[in-house]
Amino acid sequence: MSECIAQQEEIIHQENIKHISWDDLDKRKYYTIGPTIMLGVRIIVYPPMLIKTRLQVQKHKSNYNGTLDAFRKIYKYEGIRGYYKGFGTSTLSMFSGQIYITTFEVIREKAPTSQASKSLIAGTVASLAGQTLTVPIDIISQKQMMYGQRIQKDGQPKLTSAYSVAQKIFRQNGLRGFYKGYVASILTYTPNSGIWWAAYYKFTQFYGSMRPAGTPDMVIQGMSGPSAAIVASWLTNPNDIIRTRLQVEGGKDTIKTTLLKLIKEEGVLSLWTKGLTARFLSAIPSGFFLSVSYELVKKLSMKPEAKMKQCDG
Repeated sequence: MSECIAQQEEIIHQENIKHISWDDLDKRKYYTIGPTIMLGVRIIVYPPMLIKTRLQVQKHKSNYNGTLDAFRKIYKYEGIRGYYKGFGTSTLSMFSGQIYITTFEVIREKAPTSQASKSLIAGTVASLAGQTLTVPIDIISQKQMMYGQRIQKDGQPKLTSAYSVAQKIFRQNGLRGFYKGYVASILTYTPNSGIWWAAYYKFTQFYGSMRPAGTPDMVIQGMSGPSAAIVASWLTNPNDIIRTRLQVEGGKDTIKTTLLKLIKEEGVLSLWTKGLTARFLSAIPSGFFLSVSYELVKKLSMKPEAKMKQCDG
């Protein structure tokens, strides 16, 4: 048995990628290893996420003249901590992340269609399932991201806890305030998720068809994730700008009024360019780590009998 498991550990170097089904996984391992790895990924990609949020919300170039300028000014006025404002709050969304990935795996397993269509459907449904928990967390963490952009009179950046932000939201808008931009979130993350997974599958086919003999599967997966992220991020950037503005600014604006206001202030082209570089800086490494870690977590979480079955196959 130990020899067979050792062979399974080397499967990543084989020509053909063997699918690991939901039933093949040890769920205890899966739900322990997965969040641990994804926490590390979040630490890496959080600063670009914060910068993307600030760039999308600002009017014209009122605070930052692009992504690099934002990196410099945040470090100058807020220090390293400035890159991680709202990070603690955002990690709570990892719980909804488990709902997301579980829904994705189950739906993809059951959907009676092609692999690309399965991935599209499963990614879309999974995002819908996770948004109810994710939106309140996003609203609070995004508001925390926005604080301290300018030095206060006492020379210290303004810091605000998640509790005080939540209190303010509830005082001003009640429970509805925690779901501001909910529809916009659905219209952002649902297509983004579906497009990402469908594109990821297509890119694994595309790169896989051209790879030299002996190329590890992880190389193909590591190339496919960022490629899928570029496609999904660019196509859904207008949705993401509108969602971010609605959730950060609050008020009575709707999707329509926010869209019209943005076009009037900065032009139609801004829908596909505003905050896009920062979004790519977040989405591309996220795509890489998500694809590689997703496949790795599944391999590490396989039941011994499933490993034996793949060895026998």
